Amino acid sequence: MKPDSNNPSRVTSTRLNLIACALLAVVCLSTAASAVEATYKHFRFYIDSSRNPNDSLTQLSEFRLINNGTPIAMSGATLTSSGPTGNYDPLSLLIDGSTAVGWSSYAPDRSVLFEFPAPITIDAYNFATGTNANRSYDPISWKLEGGSNGITWTIIDLRTDYSTTYERSTYQSVFSLDSLKINQFSVFHNIVLNGTPVDLTWATTDATTVTIDNGVGAVNPTGTISLIPPNSADTTYTLTASNLDANAQANLIVRSVDGGSVNCRYVRFTPTKARGADFYIEISELYMKDGATTLTAVSATTPNSALPVANLIDNNSSTKWESYAPGPVILDYGVPVNITNYGFVTAYNGGGSYDPVRWTLDGSNDNTTWTPIDNVTAFDYTMPVARAIATELPIPAGTVVALPALQIVASSFNFVTDELSLTWTSSDTKTYRVTSSTNLLEWNNVLAGGLTGLATQTSTTVSFTQDVKAFFRVEEE
Repeated sequence: MKPDSNNPSRVTSTRLNLIACALLAVVCLSTAASAVEATYKHFRFYIDSSRNPNDSLTQLSEFRLINNGTPIAMSGATLTSSGPTGNYDPLSLLIDGSTAVGWSSYAPDRSVLFEFPAPITIDAYNFATGTNANRSYDPISWKLEGGSNGITWTIIDLRTDYSTTYERSTYQSVFSLDSLKINQFSVFHNIVLNGTPVDLTWATTDATTVTIDNGVGAVNPTGTISLIPPNSADTTYTLTASNLDANAQANLIVRSVDGGSVNCRYVRFTPTKARGADFYIEISELYMKDGATTLTAVSATTPNSALPVANLIDNNSSTKWESYAPGPVILDYGVPVNITNYGFVTAYNGGGSYDPVRWTLDGSNDNTTWTPIDNVTAFDYTMPVARAIATELPIPAGTVVALPALQIVASSFNFVTDELSLTWTSSDTKTYRVTSSTNLLEWNNVLAGGLTGLATQTSTTVSFTQDVKAFFRVEEE
C-alpha cells in the first residue's frame, strides 16, 4: 500500500477514503425499575403493528425468553402462530440460535405462541430483527402475554411505538418485565409558530404518580394535554413516572419560533441525519411555500442520487428521491421568490428509516453565497411515520446560526503498524466516533467511539488491518 499523490485522503490497494458527516443522537428515554417475574406454561408474543402501519408483514430472526440474565432453553417448546397460512418461513427459525435466517408472516393477526411441557419463570425477553433490508417489517408495538391453557391470556409486558433498531439481524436491548413503564411520550409537531398549541401524549404502566415539568404538574397515568410552549425557545419537557419501587423518565423537545420569510432564487437543503442508523435519505416531495401558495421549482440538483432528484419537485407522492450518500439538494426557482414555509412529503414506501430528521436550509440568489434559513440539527424533528404524508415547518424570523462544518482536515496511514490517523474540525461540546465501510452503504464497523471533541480540532489514531478497499468517516455521536 502507498499514498495516492493525487489525493492524500486515499491510499491505493487499501484505498482509504475519508468522509466527515454530522450525525447527532439524543437520548429520549431512561428508566430505573425493579424487574418482576412471570410463571406460565404458555406465552404469546402478540404484534399490534409493524414499523409501516400499512404493511401487515412481520419478520423476526430470533426470539428469547430470559430469566436471571440467562435465555430459557427453547428446544422443548412447541411454537404455533395465529395465522399459519401467513407463515412464509418456519417458526422454528425463531429459536434456532441463528440471526442469519428468520420467520416472517403476512397474517393480519400476527402472534406467536410458545407452549412448554411445564410452567417456566421469566423476568425478561428480547428478539432480533429480521434479515430483510426493508425495515418496515420490524414490530414497533406489541404485548407479551402469559396463560395456563393457551386460551385466556394475561398481559405481562406492553410496548407502544418502541424505537426498534434499524440494524438487521440485531437483538434489541433486553426487555425486563418491569412493573413500571413509560410506553409513550410524544408530540405530533415539535417545531411550531409562537403561540401555537401542541399536544403532548403519554402512556404509562403501573405508575402511581406521573408528572410533567415546565408548569404542567401532576397528570393521569395515560393522557393527552394541549399547551402553548414558551416563545422563541427550544423547550425540553420531562415526564416522570413513579411507584413505590422505581421511577422512569422520558424527554421530548418542542421548538417555538417567530414566523419570518426569506427572498431568494436558490434553496439548499442539506440532510445531516436520518431516522435510522444508516445515513440514507429518501423523500417523495420537498417544497417551499409563500403563505398558502406552493412555489414551483424549475430544477433540483444534487451530487448523489440512487433515484432521480427531480422526483422531489414533480408534485407526485408516488415517486421519491433516494440517496445512499446524501449531499445538498439545491432547488432553483428561476427568479427570487418569497418563502414563508417549507415542507416534505414522506417517501411513499419503506418503514421510514430513511426519513430526514435533522438538516439545514440555506438560501442564495447566485448559487454561490449562501445565507442560513433554518437549522434543525439540535434535536430530531418528528417526521411522520405514515407514508406519503406532508409535514410543514415555518421559516423562523431573525438570524439562524449556521451549522459548523465537520471536515477531515488531515489523515495519514502507518503501513508498519496498520494504523490510521485522522484530524477533523470539532466542538468541545460534542463526542465523535470513527466508522468504516467497504461499500459506502453499511457503516456498522465502529473503529473508535466516545471521542471527546476539542474546541477547534480533534485527532485520533485507530487500527485497521482489513486489506480491501475501505472508506472511513467521522460522525458526531
